Amino acid sequence: LEGLAFEGDTTTLTPAASGLIAKLVAIVKAFADAKVKLTGHAAEADAPTVTGRLEALKAMMTAAGIGED
Repeated sequence: LEGLAFEGDTTTLTPAASGLIAKLVAIVKAFADAKVKLTGHAAEADAPTVTGRLEALKAMMTAAGIGED
């Protein structure tokens, strides 16, 4: 998702990225059969940060009503 950014080496989205997630949630909800696959990439040393970011995104989308199935 272009523009998705986090604060430094954290799992906290930037304010602009939070707006992107809200738009993504609205789109997914509009298409009930839509599936979303979250993936990330990083150098091996950054893997824990990427995993944490993916979990944070998953939690945000789940809290917004997007199912995990």
